Parts: sequence; structure tokens; C-alpha cells
Amino acid sequence: VLVILDTDTITMSGQVPSSAAQDRVAALATASSLLPAPEVVDNTVVNPAVPLSVGVRMIELTSARFPEGSAEILPDHALELDRVVATMRALPNISVVVLGHADEDITKYALSNERARAVVNYLLYLGISPTRVSARAGDADLVDLGVEDAALALRGRTEFIFVGSMIE
Repeated sequence: VLVILDTDTITMSGQVPSSAAQDRVAALATASSLLPAPEVVDNTVVNPAVPLSVGVRMIELTSARFPEGSAEILPDHALELDRVVATMRALPNISVVVLGHADEDITKYALSNERARAVVNYLLYLGISPTRVSARAGDADLVDLGVEDAALALRGRTEFIFVGSMIE
């Protein structure tokens, strides 16, 4: 499942195992939004063959980015990561894979990995169990938004794949 949080809209796409899971993904996305009442465009499809633990990949198009060439978490970025911590505390059955990004150039793998690890270390510092988080570089994992410039603008970010969010 892919959830894209934009300025005033949340767009969900992919397959979910049930309408209850669909509602849960929408609740997760809405809770993660900076807006009090964002418009939710739900393009998900219910497919009972999808496992209950299907991952939910969340991308904030307007989130804070790392400084160029750095894995330092600045205060604006930390505030956004605090929302991830709040979500994980509210949903104790989920774990998260943190994807770090630098740009489309595979030579930036080390920086992407450092960024993902910096975020994981921040989550651990705030009390999230190490069994619930992992990190990986996502250099070659740019999202296809249909516009190459929009996808490339997402470099310097981390994104989150929540796993287990379909179950209570």
C-alpha cells in the first residue's frame, strides 16, 4: 500500500485484505498528516488474498529534508519524526522499515544508509524498541509520481514502511 501525504490531500493506493484494513490505513494516514482534516483520496482495492501484515509505505511530499550531503537530523525534521514515534506508541503491533534517500545516483548509497540509520537511532533514543525498527538505503527506490522532477525532489528524505498495521 502506498500513502502519499501532500499539502492538502492524502492519496492511498494498492491492495488491502479487508475494508477494516482499508479504514485502518486511512486512520493511520490521517493521524500522520499535518492537517487537521485532509482530503483522503482512496484508490485502494480490497483483495482478501493480501496478507494482514501488508506493508504501508508512507511518503510526505512536503516533509523536512536532510541538509545536502548530510545525515544530521535538524529540529524541523525531529518534530516530524516525533509524529512517527507517537504513531508507533499508539500502534504497538507495528514495526517500521526506514528508507534513506540521497538521490538517484547509486554512488550515494552510503549517505542514504547513514540517513536511514540516523532516523532509526533517533527512534531508539525516544524509546522505540530495536526489534520494531530497521534501516536500509533506498537510492534506487525512487517513487514513480508520473513526473520525474517531483520524484527527484524527494531526495534527501527518509520514508517509512509500516508493517503489521493491518492487525490489532
